[in-house]
Amino acid sequence: MEHLKTRFKKLTVLTPRDKQTEVHVKEEIYDAIIIVTFGSALERLLRSAFLLARPNSAVKVIVRNVDEAKVLREIKLAGFLRVMKVDNNVWEAYDCEKPNVSVGATVPLKLPHSNKKSNVWNIKVMDDDLIDEDTLLKEEDYAKPIKESHEEKLNFSGELKKRRPCKNCTCGLAEMVESEKVAAQLKTDKSSCGNCGLGDAFRCSTCPYWGLPPFKPGEEGRIKLETINDV
Repeated sequence: MEHLKTRFKKLTVLTPRDKQTEVHVKEEIYDAIIIVTFGSALERLLRSAFLLARPNSAVKVIVRNVDEAKVLREIKLAGFLRVMKVDNNVWEAYDCEKPNVSVGATVPLKLPHSNKKSNVWNIKVMDDDLIDEDTLLKEEDYAKPIKESHEEKLNFSGELKKRRPCKNCTCGLAEMVESEKVAAQLKTDKSSCGNCGLGDAFRCSTCPYWGLPPFKPGEEGRIKLETINDV
């Protein structure tokens, strides 16, 4: 300690419990700082030393029973540069330096200036989520639809295609188709035995008029209703 007093004109000794470190915590008043600790208060002392030391000032850290990697890490995290181990005895010593910066100092930030005008979007375009409908259309959408010609409705035999009733038809189309089939069958089928008009007792098992009342030739498919005069 006497050697330090002869080396420095002003020497202040602070213990870990000394409140003076909190009094001058905002003032950079020391040209050099020496920290001596067993390691328990190393982090707090380094933080106070960084605030108390002037820019480019030297700081020596003397510790005991502390891992070297931990000491180097704490010194660097406190903000000191040029950390170097100078003594490897029971008390290990490390030299470091505070960078040329002041705590709380501000530095103007120089941003690159460009004369090129930025592409400013219209605020209406940015806020509008609508889509132009014309962009969704294709060329074939503009083509005029072609009406289905009459020839496309014809089958291979040249006859018009007829609608087919559904499986569970309820519109009456199934009954119409069935009646047309029966009428066509009665119209096309001709009696080969000559007994079709005599009644079921004289008709064949495959007679198309089976179940119909007797009729005279030329009256196939007609039903004669009894009138009052007949009674």
